[in-house]
Amino acid sequence: DEHYNRCSFVIAGSGPSVAHTAVALASSALEQIDLSSHSSSHPRIGVVDHISIAPLADEGGVHLEEAAATALSVGEGLAGMGGVGLPVLLYGAAHPEGRTLAQTRRLTSYFTKDGCSGDTAVEPTAIDLGPKEVDPSRGVCCCG
Repeated sequence: DEHYNRCSFVIAGSGPSVAHTAVALASSALEQIDLSSHSSSHPRIGVVDHISIAPLADEGGVHLEEAAATALSVGEGLAGMGGVGLPVLLYGAAHPEGRTLAQTRRLTSYFTKDGCSGDTAVEPTAIDLGPKEVDPSRGVCCCG
């Protein structure tokens, strides 16, 4: 999206293939983008700041529990990526308490005046997976 200087992907498939592809895309983005030199008119908290896993169907297809397991698998993949890892904040069914995306983002600078600056401030206790220290060039990811 040229106006927001960001893009989105939709990936459909089995849980394991979606998780593998999401982590591979995130890894590629993290290799190529430095958030500290990125500009945008849209708030962001990371190079890959949001990954949402949702079931396409509930009848005979992927159920919410399976989507949550896939989101957790993605989060674990991001957290352990490249020996450095990316801090991950879980939300929705992937979070033990079902924290919403809005509640999760409120634990970061997303809704503040610094949200468009690429400020990656986050409460360390809010990080569910990965390193507790945030690399400003990479930021954090909300995954659920």
